[in-house]
Amino acid sequence: MSASPAEGSDEWKAQDKGPIIVIVCWIVTAISTCFVFGRVYVRGKIMKKFQSDDWFIILGLFCGYISTALSTIAVTYGNGRHMSLLSTEQQQGAILWTTAAFCPGIMSFGLPKLAVVSLLVRLMNPDRYHKWFLWWLGIWCQLTLFVTAGLLLGRCMPARSLWDFSVKGTCFDVNILVAYCIYAGSFSAFVDVYLAVYPAIVLFRLQMATKKKIALSCALGIGSISGIVAIYKTTRIPSLASKDFSCGAPHFLLNKLIDLTDLFRIDDTSDLVIWTVVEGSTIIIASSIPVMQPLLELILRRNPFSSAKGSGRTPQYYEDYGSQSKLKSRGGGGIELGQRKPKIKPKDELGLTIVEGDSQENILTPATDSN
Repeated sequence: MSASPAEGSDEWKAQDKGPIIVIVCWIVTAISTCFVFGRVYVRGKIMKKFQSDDWFIILGLFCGYISTALSTIAVTYGNGRHMSLLSTEQQQGAILWTTAAFCPGIMSFGLPKLAVVSLLVRLMNPDRYHKWFLWWLGIWCQLTLFVTAGLLLGRCMPARSLWDFSVKGTCFDVNILVAYCIYAGSFSAFVDVYLAVYPAIVLFRLQMATKKKIALSCALGIGSISGIVAIYKTTRIPSLASKDFSCGAPHFLLNKLIDLTDLFRIDDTSDLVIWTVVEGSTIIIASSIPVMQPLLELILRRNPFSSAKGSGRTPQYYEDYGSQSKLKSRGGGGIELGQRKPKIKPKDELGLTIVEGDSQENILTPATDSN
């Protein structure tokens, strides 16, 4: 690891992560927007029916845009540079707009989790108690993140004293905020990983071609990537306690709180801004990929998840997908799902055509309870 330049040196004064914040945040937000457009096209044009998870994703993307816009404003005030080099007005603006950006940024990766839960409940047909557990995970995580946003804005009384240096106020210990945010980030990562591993466990316990198991597990479990991002972002949270709010932060804070080595050195709050937006965009992308399967099949002229012969035929089910997706699964329950063989060959929530050759390809038939 290269040594940091000495404080006060020309190299130290030239440090500015503002451009990186703007470029990275807008790029990942733009990429996630493309996936949401693809999702909306599939649900609106091909399936002709929107589900609750689509609205959660759209709201999450909207929050992501707000967070990115506010982060950009913060950069214009000097966020990304060392606080001691900024004027009082710049310092106040950097703190105000960065703090404001965190709140919708938190929602941008919280709301898509509810979308994933909604999708999995329809697809995997868990029993009553497991369904309750899945919804508890999503809702509790969302409430936890709401509290995080509240603590960010309400740490000082009056709240204005947080960024307006002319206002006298009292604030609770910032390490309380850091500790709670570490808990919230860790729980968020756990939810991402659980929602990614759960469908893979189900699929690998069923009788179907290994190739299809892997393909479906990857499609439904790609959210684990956002879990990895959440874990890494959590290691950046102690920078909230930095006196050099906009750029530098003493790395011993992280070692003190979670006893890690210099491998996870806290450099600045700028990293936390970036990774908050990246996490939101990542989970939006991950949760949209499974839904976009019909669009992928339309482009490739074949079903990418099918292991049966004839999968290369021209897709012919798009016009009646909306009506066929209303087929309900009977029985089931538990993590094993309903495993009956339907008399007809329905299309599931992902647009998978049920064909001969895989005895349990009906596992993704929408459950009776829809959201």
